Parts: sequence; structure tokens; C-alpha cells
Amino acid sequence: MHSNIYKLDGPNIFLQRLLSILPSYIECENIAIVTPDYRWINKIPKDKKVLIVGRLNGAFYYKFSPKNIINFLKQRGFRIPVSLCRILSSAPDITSPVFTMPINKYLNRASQWVQRESDIIVFQSELSKKMQDRFVSTEYKKKPYRVIYNGLDTAEFSPVKKNTNLLSGNPALLISGYFRLHKRLQDAILLTNHLSKKMPEVKLNILGDMDKLTENIVRKLDLSKVVFHGSKDPGDLPSYYASADVMLSMTVFDACPNVVIEGMASGCPVITNSSSGAAELVGYKEMIVDEFINSDWMELHNDKAIPHIDITVWSEKIIYIYKNLNIFRERVRERTVDKFDIKIIANKYAEFISEHMN
Repeated sequence: MHSNIYKLDGPNIFLQRLLSILPSYIECENIAIVTPDYRWINKIPKDKKVLIVGRLNGAFYYKFSPKNIINFLKQRGFRIPVSLCRILSSAPDITSPVFTMPINKYLNRASQWVQRESDIIVFQSELSKKMQDRFVSTEYKKKPYRVIYNGLDTAEFSPVKKNTNLLSGNPALLISGYFRLHKRLQDAILLTNHLSKKMPEVKLNILGDMDKLTENIVRKLDLSKVVFHGSKDPGDLPSYYASADVMLSMTVFDACPNVVIEGMASGCPVITNSSSGAAELVGYKEMIVDEFINSDWMELHNDKAIPHIDITVWSEKIIYIYKNLNIFRERVRERTVDKFDIKIIANKYAEFISEHMN
């Protein structure tokens, strides 16, 4: 199989899982599975005998107001001259369209390439397809496409606890990822503090690092109910997830978060929002908080522009799930085994590919 994986981000973690088992289901010599990553897109063979399977996730949808441009550049590690900061800070918000469309078109260029050059297209979720429609292109509609969710080895991620002392709290809440503002870690902390009035022993366990913008917000909050665990080796994650009582997935418009499937496979109920692809994964309305967020350009680098959660509703969901924890542990584990085991997902890829090999 023609494949190069350069970075262990979410999409490529799943690709590694898929590529390790797909040859058991289909001959892969003349297949190239590509994701929107310009670092290796140009290495895809030009041989017409090679079937290019494009795998699309979300899209860039940044609204570039003057304030958001400054924070975007800071997040990317640019040193911004004071004079430029002054100019952008004084610019009226009506200038946003001037920056928004061209910059996002550039940021989404790899997705455009995948839509244009692939022979068939796989979307990670229905939300993934909607985001490509809204923010990238509908060129994919000229070719076969299908929604196939991510998957994992449900023997590797299981409810078996290898170490019972990994997480703190009763309940032990867990949130995991690399945190940027739209992951809403700041809201998760505020939620935990609110919840502690009814559940004094609750703790929010945080796995992963955060960017500077998020760090600047978080360090101003009351962190007495928070435990920072930092980044962990992938091999350690199953034990952490199995030790959690409830996982929180608060990200706005997350196409198909691996961490949600990993938590569910580990027997950990995941509460998420209806504006995330995670809602398609969890499957139970008791674990979904309705949020009516418009699918539009958003200032994701401006904390004041990020939609806040309804803390009361999220608290009620957590309390309900925790009271019925054993029931929901069994439900999420069973759903993951039935729908997201990597063997099931690999077979879906093999069937879709085999339909178009010629």
C-alpha cells in the first residue's frame, strides 16, 4: 500500500490502525489512502492504476476579525510587531470578510486537493460532509463517496482497569486532547466548579497539553477541583480512560474525535454536544447536550467569541449518568464493539474500495 504517515495527530492515528489490518480484507498494493496533509499529498503516485481514496475530516472555518488575526498569528508562533498589533486592533470588524475567505481558502487547500484528485471519498461523519460542503467545496459529489466512522481495537481499549489509582475524584471526570480555545477546556473547569456544590468530591482530570491562548485563560480560573496529568504515552491511555467515570467532549464542530470512541470502548460514558460529530458516535440522547450553534465562520482564537456551554444542563447530564453509571458503562462498551471495532470499519473500507477498483 502506498502510504506515508508523518504525524500522530487524530486522523493519522486512525490511519495507522486501519492500515495495520486492511490488508487482511483487500489487496492493497494499488491503493493510496490520503488525508488533507500537504506534507505528503504530493508524494502520492501518479500511476492511474493506483486508486486514490480520499479521507476527509473537518474544515477550517475561522472568522478573521482583526482581533482573531492577532491571536491566530500568536498561536502559530509568529512574533507580531507592535505596529501591526496597533493597526489590526484599530481596524473595524467590517474588514473581517476581506481576510476570512482568502485565508480559509488557503488553509483548506489540502482538503480541496483531496476532493479534486481522489477517485473515491470517505467522510469521517455526517458532520464532516456538511463542513466540507459549507467551508470547502462540493466537488466530491462528482465521484463516489461514503460516511465511514473511525474505529479502534476494542481489545486494546477495554473496561479492564490496570491501575485503579490513576485518576482523582468521585466522580472522576476526564477531558483529553490538545486544548485550543474551541475545545472549551475553560468551560469544563467552570462546569466542574459548579458541580462541586452538589458533588463535593468531584475532580476534573485533564490529559494533554494546551496552547498559549488556552493557558492564558485557564490560569485565571479556580483550579482547586482540577488535576493536570499532562501528555501520556498512547499505550497508557486505555488505563486512564477505563479509570474515568465520565468523559467530557465539548469541542465545537469536532468531525469524529478518536478520544470519544476510545473512551466508550473503555466503558466510560461520554457527554458531548449536538454540534459535534461526537453526537453521532455516542448514540444516546442522555449523553448529548443540545446546542444550536450556527455553521458559520467563527472567531476560534478569541475566547470572548467562543459559544459557552449551558453549565446547568451539562451538570444535570453528568449527575444523571453518574447515578446510572453501570448501565451506561455497558451501553457505550456494547455500542463500540458492535459499531466501531477496527475489524468492522476495515471491512467497510474494503467493501467500498472493492466496488471501485476497476
